[in-house]
Amino acid sequence: MIYILTGSLLVLFIASYFFSGRDFFAPMTVQVMSFLFSGLMCIYFMHSFDAPYRFHWNSIAIIISCLALSVLIGILTHQVFNKLKIRPYAQSEINVSPISNGMNIAILVLVIFIALWEAMEVRRMSGVFGNYAESALAYRNLSYRSTTDEYDFPFLLRQLLPVAQAIFVLYGFDLFRFRKVLSLSAKIIHICVIGICILIGLLGAGRHTTVDQLIACICIFHLLRCQAQHGYRKYSFKFLLRIFIIVCIALWAFSALKTFVGREWTSVVSTPLDYISYYTGTEFITFDIYLQDPPPPTSVFGQHTFRSLILNLINFGILDIPRFITRGKFVSVGGGQINNVYTLFKTYHYDFGIAGIYILHMTASVFLSVFYEYTKKKCGNIAIITFSTMYYSIVLTFFAEYFFSNVISITFLKQLLPLLVLYECLIRKRIRVKLPGRNRHFK
Repeated sequence: MIYILTGSLLVLFIASYFFSGRDFFAPMTVQVMSFLFSGLMCIYFMHSFDAPYRFHWNSIAIIISCLALSVLIGILTHQVFNKLKIRPYAQSEINVSPISNGMNIAILVLVIFIALWEAMEVRRMSGVFGNYAESALAYRNLSYRSTTDEYDFPFLLRQLLPVAQAIFVLYGFDLFRFRKVLSLSAKIIHICVIGICILIGLLGAGRHTTVDQLIACICIFHLLRCQAQHGYRKYSFKFLLRIFIIVCIALWAFSALKTFVGREWTSVVSTPLDYISYYTGTEFITFDIYLQDPPPPTSVFGQHTFRSLILNLINFGILDIPRFITRGKFVSVGGGQINNVYTLFKTYHYDFGIAGIYILHMTASVFLSVFYEYTKKKCGNIAIITFSTMYYSIVLTFFAEYFFSNVISITFLKQLLPLLVLYECLIRKRIRVKLPGRNRHFK
């Protein structure tokens, strides 16, 4: 069955690629490609760990049919926008300039301060002051299933962390947008700022924030290329080969950072490829196991699908219900390994059943496809930045649901608004503040 699934995904990927303008970055093409990668990793996992698994037709049918519908939506959206007359912005029409040298230094100092403060807080709350990996492991174990604020960072640090994420994306935008005019010293500072922001994402005993921001930067690079060339142009085979090499290096780094962020190696998962296959290839197995005996839904409407929004409403006192955690149950996936991620479809099914899977998946597909096609043709910087911050919810759909649970939330706005404000102040420079002693002037 896994071979039938993987073969079907390959056919869907080819169809999506050729009928969506041969665009590797088209949302539904990327989504199918991510599932195809997960299917290949699942095959490797089953053989490498000697863990055969017999899939059931219902889980395979749901995955294939949902992705076929999303591919159809992506193709239709592309064909419609291909006929629409949308005049794109040219780079010369947008009054932007690189971040100034003085601001670069100030931002560099700020991110260094955030990184040091975060590391100190992790050590303080973990109670371990030896190797940082030991502190991260202890902190992760203490905070993993906590439903209180006992292991939250201080209030000011919690506000600075989204700012650091915004700086990460903004400096990626600035570096790609002005790479031909930036001085060598400015490029070095940009790389240092981005590197420290990556460290900030890792210091909190997690990797997903860093992965999300890196995905956003890759999307920004692609959309800025569309802007510079007045529309999408196909990438050369040489460029795609470079992307493949970069992805392989990133996957190796993801596994290599396992210990640093508070996760332990086991005797079974002994190599990076084994770990990647376990981490990205067992979601189909867990989803199939879940469908055979799903738990009864909770009394909270959309608890898993809209979890971030619901938790924000609880924090604001709008909803009077206890705080909760939504981590899935660990199940055995063979070879002595367990897992608790089930693809995005489990989240929809848990809250809304089979019908909910199709309705919610198609809704997200329509929104993301329309937003992408408009952004690709119009090429406005605000749209490029905004869509790029959502792009991880497409790439990581094989792993978990992130669109309704993370993007449709107040938390996402708290991350996006600082990014847009910083863009307006530092790059677009429509908001200007004169030197002290003079009146403030807003342009």
